[in-house]
Amino acid sequence: MDATGGRGLQIVESLTDDWGVTTLPSGGKIVWFVMGLPVPTVPLPPLPSLPAIAPAPSRPAIASVLQFR
Repeated sequence: MDATGGRGLQIVESLTDDWGVTTLPSGGKIVWFVMGLPVPTVPLPPLPSLPAIAPAPSRPAIASVLQFR
């Protein structure tokens, strides 16, 4: 009970909908998780309308700027 480590995956499990671990060949691991958003119990207010934004000036495509020979 007094340990200062080793509870990380217990916390992940208690807070997420799904999770897993992938062990890396070089050592270490990747922990992934899925966490859903709570469903609001009251309707959310509508989002404010945003002013129209002028289109950005055209720029050359990245591929034409980064040419390697």
